[in-house]
Amino acid sequence: MAEKIEEVAAPLASQDEVQEQHGDKPELSHARKMSILIVMNTVSLVQSFDATCICVVLPVSLPLPVVKPSPTDIQSLARELNASFSESLSMGSVFLLATAIAQPIFAEMAHVIGRRPTYVASLVIFIAGTVLCGIAKSSVMLLAGRAVQGVGSGGPQALSGIIHADMFAIRERYDKGKRNLRLIKNLDWVGILLYIIASVGLLLPLTWGGSRFPWSSAAVIVPLIASFLAFLGLGFYEKTTKKPMFRKSLFRHRSTVLQFATATIHGSLMWMVLYYLAVYFLGIKGQTPLMAGVWALPATVTVAPMAAVVGIVAYRTGRYMSFLLGGWALMVAMFGVMTILDKDTPTWVILVMTLFLGIAIGLLIPVMNLGVQATVREEDAGHAISMIYLLRTMGQCMGIALGIAVFSVQLEKELGKLGLDTSQISNALKMIKASVEHGSLGQQEHMMNAVVKALQCLWMTGSILAGLALIQCLFARCPKLPEDPHGPVSAELMPESRFSDTAIGRVWYCFSGKILHKAT
Repeated sequence: MAEKIEEVAAPLASQDEVQEQHGDKPELSHARKMSILIVMNTVSLVQSFDATCICVVLPVSLPLPVVKPSPTDIQSLARELNASFSESLSMGSVFLLATAIAQPIFAEMAHVIGRRPTYVASLVIFIAGTVLCGIAKSSVMLLAGRAVQGVGSGGPQALSGIIHADMFAIRERYDKGKRNLRLIKNLDWVGILLYIIASVGLLLPLTWGGSRFPWSSAAVIVPLIASFLAFLGLGFYEKTTKKPMFRKSLFRHRSTVLQFATATIHGSLMWMVLYYLAVYFLGIKGQTPLMAGVWALPATVTVAPMAAVVGIVAYRTGRYMSFLLGGWALMVAMFGVMTILDKDTPTWVILVMTLFLGIAIGLLIPVMNLGVQATVREEDAGHAISMIYLLRTMGQCMGIALGIAVFSVQLEKELGKLGLDTSQISNALKMIKASVEHGSLGQQEHMMNAVVKALQCLWMTGSILAGLALIQCLFARCPKLPEDPHGPVSAELMPESRFSDTAIGRVWYCFSGKILHKAT
């Protein structure tokens, strides 16, 4: 398995260097490419399961009058480990946080010491974290195992995009060169350190703010300030170092930066849906964790087939702008429609909503990658794909944190209308629990309505974010991919300032042209 990956995954360099050192690249057979894809997809399947299987932990401390928990469900697991509300949230977010931190490090290592040793090392770390989770006897040990799992997950997530670019990118890639583990000293260690400090300082307080600590506490404000300063230092350092972890050339064009921003929003919305649909299914509809997963299937099983179909069509036609705009428009619509969800919503309505939500998510995954590849130079393609994966993962962390913030603030407001004084989400949930266990049916109804309204506010926030991404895509340049997959990328041949190259520019010129035609 590892040998097949090494044969394909080679560090990026200029075509002249390749021809000088290695000559022409031997074309991989179709069977070999498919075998490599099967290996990577299998690893991705396992890691995706580990990332999402903990989603139903979020409603652990939201004990609304649902079904009686079974001895094997995740809620019983959290109780056995004595996990608090903030620890329950951290079980999901710590995995994504570690993944986001590890991705650029593994991507940089892959360009320095090669794909295979980096890929194998990350798998070993992931397996070690999985074993640690399996033998966990406390919430702290489980959190540590999830963190190790997240670090290991960062390698395949970053390298899968790079290896895909090596095999199927728009322009011809090249064969691997000689790599030595001693070259690891060439890594941008200062940049890596600054990035870790900045990322941890940003994502941790966003995760525990409002749930474990008040937003105005020093535990939230101080890390955010430190993160801001670390990001500033990282930006200045990356401009001056000879071998930066984040290449300046990736941010040359406005369109590339806009695509990076939309990838972050995409990740946020994906995890917002996964986590808070679980809150709705478990807390409002009264489903078991197993049935909550079944109800969420339309939003998950449609993603991969839709991404595959759209990727093939976009690659063969060279046009992806319509998919990009259509995906974001559908995302805006579906998050808006989800605001009607309440305890009386029919099952078929929920299934249709989640189905179209999965279609929207699947539409966007391949075309965002193509959009970035079409707007960067050949030697930056691998780094650009790694950046997309990194920002999507960071967006997932932010989606959980943003969801916690919006949900908790709105829930506190709704409970305040009932005459309850709550300062933190954990206190509010304790009050809900007391009301459910000892209160009347009328009190339970009011509590459930408060949670429904908090979720509706969350869905509206998601719709606004999707609308922001749609607007960004309207102003991003979307050059058509070359008909020849080995031909030059059109982004280098088109001036960045041309308004007609953007989606909104094409719509404007089409509309104005029709008006002029009628007038004449």
